[in-house]
Amino acid sequence: MAVALITRRKLVEYQTDNIIVYDLEVFPGYFLAGFEFPNGEVHQLIISQDNDTHLQYLRDFLVWLTDQGYALAGFNSTGFDDVVLTAFLADPKPEVAYQTSFDIIVNQHPRWKFDNQINSIDLMQILPGRISLKKIGVCLGHSKLQELPVDFNKVPSLEEQQTILPEYNINDLRITRKLLNKIQGELDLRGAMSRKYNIDLRSKGDAQIAEAVLTLEMEQRIGKTKKELNEAARIICLGKPWVTVTAPSWWDSIIVKNPDIQKVVTLGAEIFAKTIPIHGDYLQRGVLDRTVFLGDRYYKMGIGGLHSIDGPGRWIPTRDEFLINVDVASYYPSTILLQHLAPPQTEGSFLEIYDQIYRDRLKAKQEGNKTVADTLKIVLNSTFGLTSSVYSAMYSPEMTANVTVIGQLGLLLLIAMLKDTCDCVSANTDGVLLIGNKTNREQVDQIIHSWETLTGYVMETEEIESYRQRDVNSFIQLAAGGQIKTKGIFNYKWPDLRHTPQANIIATAVKDFIQNGTPLHDTIIHCQDINQFILTQSVSRDWVTSWNDEPLGNMLRFYKSTRPEAGPIIRRPVGADVKGNAGNVPNSENCVPLPDLPEEFPKDIDTDWYINEAEALFATINEKKLRGANRTAEYLTTLGLRPCYVDPKAKTYSRAAVKYGEYDFSSCPPGWVFGTGTGSALIAKISDATTTVLAVDRAYPSRTRATIKKQQGFTLLYGARVPLTNTAGYVVQSSYGLDLDQYYTEAELKKLQVQLEKWKHA
Repeated sequence: MAVALITRRKLVEYQTDNIIVYDLEVFPGYFLAGFEFPNGEVHQLIISQDNDTHLQYLRDFLVWLTDQGYALAGFNSTGFDDVVLTAFLADPKPEVAYQTSFDIIVNQHPRWKFDNQINSIDLMQILPGRISLKKIGVCLGHSKLQELPVDFNKVPSLEEQQTILPEYNINDLRITRKLLNKIQGELDLRGAMSRKYNIDLRSKGDAQIAEAVLTLEMEQRIGKTKKELNEAARIICLGKPWVTVTAPSWWDSIIVKNPDIQKVVTLGAEIFAKTIPIHGDYLQRGVLDRTVFLGDRYYKMGIGGLHSIDGPGRWIPTRDEFLINVDVASYYPSTILLQHLAPPQTEGSFLEIYDQIYRDRLKAKQEGNKTVADTLKIVLNSTFGLTSSVYSAMYSPEMTANVTVIGQLGLLLLIAMLKDTCDCVSANTDGVLLIGNKTNREQVDQIIHSWETLTGYVMETEEIESYRQRDVNSFIQLAAGGQIKTKGIFNYKWPDLRHTPQANIIATAVKDFIQNGTPLHDTIIHCQDINQFILTQSVSRDWVTSWNDEPLGNMLRFYKSTRPEAGPIIRRPVGADVKGNAGNVPNSENCVPLPDLPEEFPKDIDTDWYINEAEALFATINEKKLRGANRTAEYLTTLGLRPCYVDPKAKTYSRAAVKYGEYDFSSCPPGWVFGTGTGSALIAKISDATTTVLAVDRAYPSRTRATIKKQQGFTLLYGARVPLTNTAGYVVQSSYGLDLDQYYTEAELKKLQVQLEKWKHA
């Protein structure tokens, strides 16, 4: 059969060039296969119930393109197009193709249930996360966004068969080609790795590549397949449904020189003594969560890694200060090798293989072989994630816990060791940002070196000129040499497959001002690329959208406009089973949608809106942050208060709960002051001259009546945030011996709830 000639032909060279992208359109009684050549030429072959003229052409074409050295690529091709095309070639009826597609899309039959004899490169698998082709079109600035224009379950009309669906198919082919061009470098890396290991890795993401390489090596060494390794891992977890974290090799060599180091040592000892249950194949959530205060900052620990609690603002060193970024090189891979951590089912082979890959990469870097270095980096960096996947041969919850906890304790130890010489003002996973006096710089470097000697890690240090952040995951860092490093909302490229555009011109303007001094206004008004002004939103298929009664699709892009008819995009649920009410698509007020990009830059762009947003963003990240403010907050906590910031001019005080360690006090809103939360054993007695915080043993009503203020000159507030600016000594006073009940009505007192024994006065 002709199909055998095009199926699973072994491409020893694992080709990544000379690629034809293809896409299928399948409906009842209708089958279309579209192919785009590298030069942009498109071939479309249509087979319908009434006309199968193109059937033999399709068979011959597939044989020809393989013989001519072309490779096929698609988007979700291994999950859909390859399977449907295989079924169609085996039984060439449109109904067969349609039923196969129906089983995949509607019935959601797993892929392994289907035969697949087509060897294509699936570009979707290379991308991180699940992302639709329409969203990719937005990310790549494709001119036309088009939802499927025909009901999937109906026989297309003659016009739909001959014009509408072929045009739709061409548009999808164009987007797929753009995607291929964008990720060609990543595809070439996969081709190089495929040739190195003689397995096809071209349609695999980073984690899948690491899995394939490691299991291939292990099968050769210990004779166990991926399936056997995974089964062994599951058996281990069933027999021992908990894990423990073992103290790292350097732990007993820690020298306690200050209370913060002792705090880290105590924290580690507590974690090492704890068993962490495995629930539903994963580590129980919350067991490792901790809030730690060291130096001048609060830190959150957890399975996801360490991060500091950072609010918005800027750090710029004075003439007498330094600001440096210190990162651990290859933190997780180094932890794995230094602590000899391995999935137990690998029987000792894992560390041998992993260490060799690590050494091979170092050698490739030294020799300037970037391709080899980059391919091996994929394996090294993706391995840790496999240990938490129940479907992986490397599955090992115990290894997951040990790698992440040891890494976090290591960073916390470094921060504690530096306590008396500088302040850590931000930390995240594998690095810290330090500010201190230049007179202490040499001592800081010595402590970092001592930490390296103790732990075995290698640090990389960079001098920083300024650091502005919205939070711990969104910042702009300007290095002393003028280089910019960004993350979060500031970390965009164009085009960018990881993030849909969200008025990128705003972050661009802020970045250009910080790096080059270009006024925000100038960057925005001089930009003539509509893609930089676009905002996007995706809407579930259970909803329909419209703008001024014009129907739109589910992948939306729009810009802010000064047109009189500019307005919000409306979304409405489809069907009674869909939860939610009709309303505006977020941030779509005063907008004009752009399913198709205009040929000329719109003259109705609301530049004032973009300028105002840029100014507001810059103002947020440019507010000076305060050294020592978190230390003050921690001191207030030791006094029994619950520190927070309060707007003293507010007509009513916030009743939001105050939770320990969830606020960065170095970020003070302009005009606000230190305050304390009340409620749960604290009540505030507020007069014009003084705020007195009292300890209580019951839950009082939220506030006393206005008559009490008139008669007594004060208000009692319970369950609110109150300012401390006029509180002498920030001391919690005892309310016992005071008859607070006299200030409440009998009805109010009936509602009082006596609290737990721990609330009572000792």
